[in-house]
Amino acid sequence: MRSLIAVVTVCVLLATRLPVAAQSGTASPLTGATDKPLTLAAATKHADADIERMLGLLSGSFRSEGKSGDGGQAALRYNGARIRVDGLDNAVYFEVTREDSPLSPFRQGVFTLFRSGENLRLRVLDFRQGEGFLSAVAGLWAAAEVFPPTQLSQLVPNMDLMVKMSGAVATAKTAHPFPTVAGGAVDMTSSMELAEGKLSLHDVGMDAQGRAVWGGGTTGRTEFSRQPTPWFTRIEMGEGLVVIGVMPMGDDALKHQEGGELAVQYTGWLTDGTRFDTTRQEGRDAFKLKLPGGVIKGWNDGMKEIGVGERRKLVIPPTLGYGDRGAGRGVIPPNSTLIFDVECVFVDNAAAMPAAPVAPVAPAIPAAGGGR
Repeated sequence: MRSLIAVVTVCVLLATRLPVAAQSGTASPLTGATDKPLTLAAATKHADADIERMLGLLSGSFRSEGKSGDGGQAALRYNGARIRVDGLDNAVYFEVTREDSPLSPFRQGVFTLFRSGENLRLRVLDFRQGEGFLSAVAGLWAAAEVFPPTQLSQLVPNMDLMVKMSGAVATAKTAHPFPTVAGGAVDMTSSMELAEGKLSLHDVGMDAQGRAVWGGGTTGRTEFSRQPTPWFTRIEMGEGLVVIGVMPMGDDALKHQEGGELAVQYTGWLTDGTRFDTTRQEGRDAFKLKLPGGVIKGWNDGMKEIGVGERRKLVIPPTLGYGDRGAGRGVIPPNSTLIFDVECVFVDNAAAMPAAPVAPVAPAIPAAGGGR
């Protein structure tokens, strides 16, 4: 548990997620719009060479090996991508999550860098919007150009780390201990080490006498190695539709064919984090449908060739959703971009299969010697 706390507390403990009431299920993709231009990933280089280098080191996919045996810890993933935040000239959205729960990060936030005199600082900011927004944007590091519009006023500073560059390695440390209540500690320190191929996180919690109660020595250090390819895959669909492949289907899983039927579990959000529909609640069954069929075009296109066990995140523009009419009596406003988390649990391609050809009836063979 302490090693998990060490990762979670990087740039302060878990962001508390407030419960979000389920929204009306009347508006749904089952019955068959940008509110603002979507945030664009920052493409230009920062004028400060050290800041530009740090932005690169903080971006990408990293993996930390899990621990085996009883009480072992699943492998962890850190993923970061540059986004544009109005009011900042540099920003990296990041997630830390267990590998076995890819769309349930236990830490999400934004890194930004700035100069304080000659000193370089790494600031960590948390989102103000709460659980709905955090769930909606989970995984969008894989397609940062569709990250929802973000203003500096939507972020709250968490902590600053002082950065030192030494050749190819950068270290960032808190200048002094800061308060915590984790694991019996009253204060903690946080540090990071970054290089081209690795990212290391190390937090130490201390009691009132200044003694380490967790994370001391190397026990609180978590080492991540950069992965050559991103954890999630982006599937190009055209017309502004973005599909992120989160979990692939199994090797022997059945893949949906055009005209076949399938069943899925899904949750849908607006870009502000409002959840407007979900099957993942008590009393709801998986949604069954035939594709192509009577659902919004973003679903007809975004679900093509999905297979059993596969999980996708869809970002659907208004033109492929409910357009300027909206839906659900205002639940989905006109011109809304929609975000869906969809998992396929069943496929039946019987309806998609062409009917087996009927063998022609063989002509009767006359009896030997002729007939009457």
